[in-house]
Amino acid sequence: AFVEEVPARTSANISFVSGRAGATITRAVLRIFNLRGDLVRRVDVSDRIGSNGNKVSAEWLLANDSGNYVNNGVFIYYWEVIFSDGHEERIRKTLAVAHR
Repeated sequence: AFVEEVPARTSANISFVSGRAGATITRAVLRIFNLRGDLVRRVDVSDRIGSNGNKVSAEWLLANDSGNYVNNGVFIYYWEVIFSDGHEERIRKTLAVAHR
Protein backbone atom coordinates (compact mmCIF):
# COMPACT_ATOMS: atom_id res chain seq x y z
CA ALA A 1 0.00 0.00 0.00
CA PHE A 2 1.35 3.42 -0.85
CA VAL A 3 0.49 7.08 -1.42
CA GLU A 4 1.82 8.89 -4.50
CA GLU A 5 2.43 12.35 -2.97
CA VAL A 6 3.53 12.73 0.63
CA PRO A 7 2.39 14.91 2.23
CA ALA A 8 -0.96 15.13 0.51
CA ARG A 9 -1.77 18.73 -0.42
CA THR A 10 -4.88 18.74 -2.61
CA SER A 11 -5.72 15.04 -2.80
CA ALA A 12 -4.17 11.67 -2.05
CA ASN A 13 -3.90 8.83 -4.54
CA ILE A 14 -3.76 5.73 -2.34
CA SER A 15 -3.00 2.38 -3.94
CA PHE A 16 -2.77 -1.26 -2.91
CA VAL A 17 -0.74 -3.72 -4.98
CA SER A 18 -1.06 -7.42 -4.25
CA GLY A 19 1.84 -9.78 -4.21
CA ARG A 20 -0.48 -12.75 -3.81
CA ALA A 21 0.01 -15.27 -6.63
CA GLY A 22 -2.93 -17.18 -8.07
CA ALA A 23 -5.69 -14.98 -6.64
CA THR A 24 -7.22 -11.71 -7.76
CA ILE A 25 -8.74 -8.90 -5.72
CA THR A 26 -12.54 -9.15 -5.66
CA ARG A 27 -13.39 -6.49 -3.05
CA ALA A 28 -11.52 -3.50 -1.65
CA VAL A 29 -12.54 -0.97 0.98
CA LEU A 30 -10.43 2.00 2.08
CA ARG A 31 -11.04 3.54 5.49
CA ILE A 32 -9.35 6.71 6.75
CA PHE A 33 -9.13 7.53 10.46
CA ASN A 34 -7.79 10.48 12.40
CA LEU A 35 -5.30 9.85 15.21
CA ARG A 36 -8.12 9.70 17.79
CA GLY A 37 -9.46 6.69 15.90
CA ASP A 38 -12.53 8.43 14.49
CA LEU A 39 -13.58 7.23 11.04
CA VAL A 40 -13.13 10.17 8.66
CA ARG A 41 -13.90 8.56 5.31
CA ARG A 42 -14.96 5.14 4.01
CA VAL A 43 -14.79 4.31 0.31
CA ASP A 44 -15.67 1.01 -1.33
CA VAL A 45 -13.40 0.93 -4.37
CA SER A 46 -14.26 -2.55 -5.59
CA ASP A 47 -15.20 -1.00 -8.94
CA ARG A 48 -11.64 0.36 -9.32
CA ILE A 49 -9.76 -2.95 -9.27
CA GLY A 50 -7.25 -3.09 -12.13
CA SER A 51 -7.90 -5.33 -15.12
CA ASN A 52 -5.36 -7.93 -13.99
CA GLY A 53 -6.89 -8.04 -10.50
CA ASN A 54 -3.76 -7.29 -8.49
CA LYS A 55 -4.03 -3.50 -7.97
CA VAL A 56 -6.65 -1.12 -6.68
CA SER A 57 -6.44 2.61 -6.04
CA ALA A 58 -8.53 5.41 -4.68
CA GLU A 59 -8.32 9.19 -4.78
CA TRP A 60 -9.10 10.87 -1.47
CA LEU A 61 -10.02 14.53 -1.91
CA LEU A 62 -9.05 15.22 1.73
CA ALA A 63 -12.67 15.49 2.83
CA ASN A 64 -14.67 13.52 5.37
CA ASP A 65 -17.85 11.56 4.66
CA SER A 66 -19.87 14.79 5.08
CA GLY A 67 -17.83 16.55 2.38
CA ASN A 68 -15.94 18.87 4.75
CA TYR A 69 -12.18 19.22 4.24
CA VAL A 70 -10.02 17.74 6.97
CA ASN A 71 -7.45 19.78 8.87
CA ASN A 72 -3.74 19.36 8.37
CA GLY A 73 -2.41 16.42 10.30
CA VAL A 74 -1.61 12.74 10.28
CA PHE A 75 -4.22 10.16 9.29
CA ILE A 76 -4.27 6.39 9.27
CA TYR A 77 -5.52 4.66 6.15
CA TYR A 78 -6.66 1.08 6.30
CA TRP A 79 -7.12 -1.23 3.31
CA GLU A 80 -9.41 -4.22 3.64
CA VAL A 81 -8.96 -6.43 0.57
CA ILE A 82 -10.69 -9.73 -0.22
CA PHE A 83 -9.29 -12.13 -2.80
CA SER A 84 -10.94 -14.64 -5.13
CA ASP A 85 -9.67 -17.53 -2.97
CA GLY A 86 -11.39 -16.09 0.14
CA HIS A 87 -8.19 -14.76 1.74
CA GLU A 88 -8.51 -11.35 3.41
CA GLU A 89 -5.71 -8.87 3.83
CA ARG A 90 -5.67 -5.76 6.00
CA ILE A 91 -2.99 -3.11 5.69
CA ARG A 92 -2.55 -0.01 7.87
CA LYS A 93 -0.34 2.95 6.98
CA THR A 94 -0.12 6.64 7.85
CA LEU A 95 -0.58 9.68 5.66
CA ALA A 96 0.27 13.33 6.31
CA VAL A 97 -2.07 16.07 5.05
CA ALA A 98 -0.65 19.55 4.54
CA HIS A 99 -2.99 21.78 2.52
CA ARG A 100 -1.36 24.39 0.32
